[in-house]
Amino acid sequence: MKGSSTSGSRIAPRFSAARKFQSSSTQDEEISLNIIGTVFKLKSSATIKDIKTMLRNKYGFPENHLEFFLAGQPLMDFQRVVDCGFLECAVDLVFKNIVGMKLFVKLPSSTIEIEGKAEDTIQKVKAMIQAKEKIQPDQFTLVYDGKFLEEDMTLASLRMKNESTLYMVSAPKYILSISVKAPSGETFKFKVKPLFTVRDVKTIVESYTGCSVSDHNLIYSGNELEDLKTLAFYDIEDESVLEVSPRSLQIFVKVCDGKIITVDVKQSDSVKELKSKIFRKLNVSMMPFDFYKLVFRGEQLDEVRDLASYNIRRGSKLRLVLSSSVIVRD
Repeated sequence: MKGSSTSGSRIAPRFSAARKFQSSSTQDEEISLNIIGTVFKLKSSATIKDIKTMLRNKYGFPENHLEFFLAGQPLMDFQRVVDCGFLECAVDLVFKNIVGMKLFVKLPSSTIEIEGKAEDTIQKVKAMIQAKEKIQPDQFTLVYDGKFLEEDMTLASLRMKNESTLYMVSAPKYILSISVKAPSGETFKFKVKPLFTVRDVKTIVESYTGCSVSDHNLIYSGNELEDLKTLAFYDIEDESVLEVSPRSLQIFVKVCDGKIITVDVKQSDSVKELKSKIFRKLNVSMMPFDFYKLVFRGEQLDEVRDLASYNIRRGSKLRLVLSSSVIVRD
């Protein structure tokens, strides 16, 4: 079988299509073509489109997924078999690359699914989002792996895999470079725009780290930033540093006299820090600090561990008890 040079958007396999002659006295003779192991009978005046139609009827191949090549050159649908050299030379049948790519796009209020191909540009992806959600392409920017996606980039050039998630943020005027310090102590640098909201920045951080920070605060110059306000509102400038800080959560603690109090904590707080907060809130003279222990779900808590390690969340209920009378039952 003779090979041909095709574009990267097409894939093998290629199958030879060669003539099997039958005698005929007419100019429009009947011929037989062996394609993919099946013999098709047709007139020599048949067109390339006629052959594609036969393959569609026989195998179910969509016509727009098939191309014929002769010596590396594509054959057009209108060309006749007798004119294009189909009868004298081996012809390659090439299946176009029809493998789709499923992508998820995370919008501010929902997540949608679209179908793309490796050769699709970001501009085409944005057009698909527009068709599905009626959002104008100039009103948003797409983010992947912590980076803004330029419209002429292709999914292949971004090495995007099937079922990747893109993130949508509002489209601003120009770009700032900021650093975001994560709770782990790592610092990440991102390109953002002044009209991005604080929530948009959290989305970019999530797209890069894979960890949700939607339930955390962003801190700038010691102030907590509100999700729906823009970076421009807070006068955040180029090379600014923001810090991701866990939000406070309220838990309930039942103290020795049966009274239940509320305490604002962070999951990064240690058990010892929580106990100190309880003592300050009670503001009463009690027995020495070390005489008291905290119990959660029947387990006495180690003072050096943090609350997250015990899966203590908003609304959790703990007990403060004398160490000599710890009860392993809430």
